Amino acid sequence: MKRPNHILLCTLAIALPLLLTSCIGPCGVDLPWSGSGKGTQKIILTTAQYAPAETVYRAALPGGQMPEATTSFVYRLSFGNSTDPLPADFMARFSDLTATVMTGTNGLVFTPGRVYQPAPGKDYTVQPGRKYEAASDRDVVEITFSWISFKDDRAKARLYYTSGSENIAEIINIAKQHGEWTVTGMNEEMRTNF
Repeated sequence: MKRPNHILLCTLAIALPLLLTSCIGPCGVDLPWSGSGKGTQKIILTTAQYAPAETVYRAALPGGQMPEATTSFVYRLSFGNSTDPLPADFMARFSDLTATVMTGTNGLVFTPGRVYQPAPGKDYTVQPGRKYEAASDRDVVEITFSWISFKDDRAKARLYYTSGSENIAEIINIAKQHGEWTVTGMNEEMRTNF
């Protein structure tokens, strides 16, 4: 009975992050500026949302609040349920960072992960896939901003930080103070290591 348990756990470790990231907002509920939770409508980042969105993304980039973020990675930003590139004028806001920040998938290589048994009678092993930038051979971290909810000068957003070995879901609280959006708190919702 040991093998089926390992297969089940490995399958869950791979499938759970994909299942969780397929939800927009609280799984199918339409939220302000999030479009349809069923994936029928493309989510668009508007210029009015640039400042709060930048604050949320910067929380997960080097120099922000996530200790996992280092300048050795390439960071790919995405918004909502789309892999389409973010607007160039929005991406220009990150030109001051020492880390490479990009959007879209051009120049990236994705290799699939696998579950295998190294030898008969041995436990199954999970080998995660790899996402890397072809030009530099540096690993890619995907930062997906999935939803945000506003109330007056405060907002709450969900962000996924996905590297080659872990998937982290964070709820990020931001507030507009003295005309600037700032992070007021972060709560880790989920962490999956694979």
